[in-house]
Amino acid sequence: MTLYVRSYSFSDPSFSDSPVVENDEGTRTFRDQVRSAGQQYIAVIIKEITDTENTVVKVIKKDATELYEVVINKNAKLWDVNDNGEVLLYTETTSNGSTVRELICLDNTGSVKWSVDLGGTTPNAIEIGTQYAGIVVGSNVRFFSVADGSEVNSFDTGHSFSGNGKYQPCYGSADGFTLAYRSDRDVIFANADGDIWDVYAEGIRGLYITGRDIHCGKVSIWRRAGDYVWYFGVVYRTGERVEIRTGVTADAIPGDCVISPCGEWLIRAYNKIYLYYVTQSELKSISETSYASGQSGQKYIDLSFYGKYALILHDSNTLCVYEVKTGAHKDSLDNPLGTRAVMLCSD
Repeated sequence: MTLYVRSYSFSDPSFSDSPVVENDEGTRTFRDQVRSAGQQYIAVIIKEITDTENTVVKVIKKDATELYEVVINKNAKLWDVNDNGEVLLYTETTSNGSTVRELICLDNTGSVKWSVDLGGTTPNAIEIGTQYAGIVVGSNVRFFSVADGSEVNSFDTGHSFSGNGKYQPCYGSADGFTLAYRSDRDVIFANADGDIWDVYAEGIRGLYITGRDIHCGKVSIWRRAGDYVWYFGVVYRTGERVEIRTGVTADAIPGDCVISPCGEWLIRAYNKIYLYYVTQSELKSISETSYASGQSGQKYIDLSFYGKYALILHDSNTLCVYEVKTGAHKDSLDNPLGTRAVMLCSD
């Protein structure tokens, strides 16, 4: 039997199998897929089974058609894609007992645009925007020009990178000028000019950043403070924090929390989907949407650009689309590989 990784499009009210992008799982192993900050492109990362030093990169457009597919003769460890369809890879290549560590940027045709030898540096996380690319190495942040790979700035934030979470561990604004990541007890914002913002958030578990704001002004988080005092909400770069406490028991966990790329909407997914409108002073409750019949849990979630649709991969590996502003379940499809759910949507 041959398995396939497929990319489907969704046209309200249902998924469509045309166009569809396929990858033969008989000769390749699916690794991951990530979307750009402004929901313009998805990058699918695949490994060749017969040559583990190769990485296959497939970039998919909003209409579920392929922009390009390319094989890079290097072993990619980290990856990201921007709103121009350009991909940033961190690769490690071993030769004669030594390891070469590189950042490689692919242009929107799949050709190598530039590469940077990182020497002995091993990044914890990477991100790419339309103008800047960034990496986090411990407490050090480095920014590069997407145009030519030249280093723009490098500095120590004083706060070491911590944790991975369910999503990418480091997020950048759509232009890449500002990134955010988790330290042990804080959300760290840093930009290419060398500015640093340290926002305290005890017990942070998850982090997801809005992509629209050029200065990357806020991120959604969920956290635990003390013994099962659970919160979720939004942290602003300027230090404000808008949160809701869900309870003080072990089963009061908020679930996953994602902010829309426009920065105005937030969903919390835990047994059902809760939609909130984000302001500087509050999270205004808008709606609650029940999970589709027979579905429970949430492995991955995403929210459309203006907060109309939510995408949930449930524990059954069923992928469901919900229109959260009306509380409707729209359609479902089976996702047997349990791959990360990401959305490209302008609504």
